[in-house]
Amino acid sequence: MCTAISCLCQGHFFGRNLDLDRCYGESVTVMPRGFSFPYRLSQPQQGPYAMVGMAHVHAGCPLYYDAVNERGLCMAGLRFPQHGLGCAPQEEGKTPLAPYELIPYLLSRCANASQAVEALEGIRLEALPVSQDLPLVPLHWMVCDEERCLVIEPEGQGLVVLENPVGVLTNEPDLSCQLAHLDRYLSLEAAAPENRFAPTLPLRSRSLGTGAVGLPGDWSSESRFVRAAFTRWNAVPPEGDGGGLANAFHILCSVCQPRGCARTAEGLYEQTVYTCVCDTRRGVYYYTTYENAQLCAVDLHREDLNGAHLSSYPLLHRQQVHFQN
Repeated sequence: MCTAISCLCQGHFFGRNLDLDRCYGESVTVMPRGFSFPYRLSQPQQGPYAMVGMAHVHAGCPLYYDAVNERGLCMAGLRFPQHGLGCAPQEEGKTPLAPYELIPYLLSRCANASQAVEALEGIRLEALPVSQDLPLVPLHWMVCDEERCLVIEPEGQGLVVLENPVGVLTNEPDLSCQLAHLDRYLSLEAAAPENRFAPTLPLRSRSLGTGAVGLPGDWSSESRFVRAAFTRWNAVPPEGDGGGLANAFHILCSVCQPRGCARTAEGLYEQTVYTCVCDTRRGVYYYTTYENAQLCAVDLHREDLNGAHLSSYPLLHRQQVHFQN
């Protein structure tokens, strides 16, 4: 399970936690403008925009989990297991895409979220796995720029695009249910609460943070949505350069999964494999891993954006420590 956020705070920062019970050899991968993406049901195509993001590169094809392009358009795919694939019926004139092709298709040719919405009108999803070794994963997606945050969800007749006013996405249920679920927590606040229980009694707050008593603390999708939304709307960034980046990482850290607290039916444990934050204005992809808390980064603009080949940077899982003495 996963959590994604978008926030405007001393810039625009887009990030996500990838919560899984295993790794798949992920790497930070740059796809330049001249790379011909090998689409399954159409000819390989290039796009006008380069992108950087987290991907598993399978037989030369980057399977992106999340990415940002050179124009600042961002996108992440999150598991959506209970809603199936929602593949559209056959329609003449629409481009057929496998779910794993949607991120590179949109980010390689769209400069902003509005263009992505227009491009989606000409797409139909096909239930095509990458290979027999990599089964089809039901997904929904968050796509955003500085102006709009959208969620793309599969339904029986195809893809539905929803405005996301919260700037947060987790897994199940669908976005509409998640937004309605927030109504239960409208009384929570960052400030200490007033005594409305019995004003004549000498009741008082005994600790900072009691205004948020009732904020869910488990790792279910619904609870992570509420907790990330509350943190996103209340977190105040530190002053100075880098404050927005630090703020985004702290929001995501509030919903990180420690290994051992969410056990699968197979006896494995989910953990936050990595946390990433994209600085969309600078084109820098930052990340930490479960084992390595030190910030690592790949700068899109240090690459040859007109090149024709992928550049991949394996994740640094071994803990790195900066000694000051």
